[in-house]
Amino acid sequence: MRPVKKSSNNQSYAPDAAQSFSGAVAALLQKIDGVATQPNYTIDLDRVLKLLLERAKGLPIAGVTAVEQDVLVTGLKQRVTTLYKTAALPLTQELGAFCAYCGTALPGLVEVEHTVPKAPYPMYATTWENFLPACGPCNTSKGNKPDRITATQSSGIHAPDETDLRNTIRYHCYIWPDLAPDCYRRLPLKLHYHDSNRWIELDPATSVNGNNQLTAYDVIQHQILATIEVNHTLLNDVPVTVVVDCAAHDTVEADTIDLTGLNDDSSSIYDRRQMNRTRAWFDALEECRLLGTAQSGYDLDLLWKGTPRRAASSGFYAVWLTVMQAYGAHYATRFVQETKNSLYYPQTNTHSLP
Repeated sequence: MRPVKKSSNNQSYAPDAAQSFSGAVAALLQKIDGVATQPNYTIDLDRVLKLLLERAKGLPIAGVTAVEQDVLVTGLKQRVTTLYKTAALPLTQELGAFCAYCGTALPGLVEVEHTVPKAPYPMYATTWENFLPACGPCNTSKGNKPDRITATQSSGIHAPDETDLRNTIRYHCYIWPDLAPDCYRRLPLKLHYHDSNRWIELDPATSVNGNNQLTAYDVIQHQILATIEVNHTLLNDVPVTVVVDCAAHDTVEADTIDLTGLNDDSSSIYDRRQMNRTRAWFDALEECRLLGTAQSGYDLDLLWKGTPRRAASSGFYAVWLTVMQAYGAHYATRFVQETKNSLYYPQTNTHSLP
């Protein structure tokens, strides 16, 4: 996971405080307020969110029938969705077109992911601080977790308010790339290979051995094969994968991995996060081998010119940094310093990086 420095607000994202509605939604809002029906009706955005909060809490919305509530809530949710989706471009400009969780490069659709999920906690559905860019699989896997019951139990507060629940999710239960400068270290990446019906972790030096080569990327079988050198023996065409690891008994780290399914090995062709992460590992290793052919500092500078661009095109910042750190610490240091700009990996928080 790449740590990032995200602003507390963004001038390019400023939803109007007053929201105007028409049609059935306007009529229902006026019915609730007991005013004469007009074609259009304006209410505060804060009130829109509070109405959705009542539904999230399982409470009825006074003044309308159950059927009318469904119509109203659907209309309000559509408006909120329209608003928060306008944050996609500012998010991309500020943090780059990468999934904040798995690191996937996002050349097309960037999903606005709510760290505090919008359905159970609608008061934060349009809040800039609550947004991170995400890929579809991470966003879908995270869904509406954690729910209100889980967050309430985790808070340890008898009757937590919305701020309490938000703070519990953001500061106590999970690791977030915009809040944890040490997220790269706390969620390390490890290369594994499959042998004798089990996955075996490779030590850092072996995982970047110069003879390791990618040999197959099989979408149908949902696996990546490689030739790797283990104990001076070449193993040909063995399944390999890169796993997001965590410290034993650290529930916050483990829960973060589970939250977005970072190690889910789904057979769906639509979820190739782990496959692409593994491929990126071998792309980074190939780049290190190329850099290793330099005979002088001048040669290295020439070869390095394309490295940041190739890395950013691949995405997976944490993968590239892990491989470079294991292959040559000086590569990692240079990578961190020369890619923390708008051309490559914008707003990387380098405080706890190599």
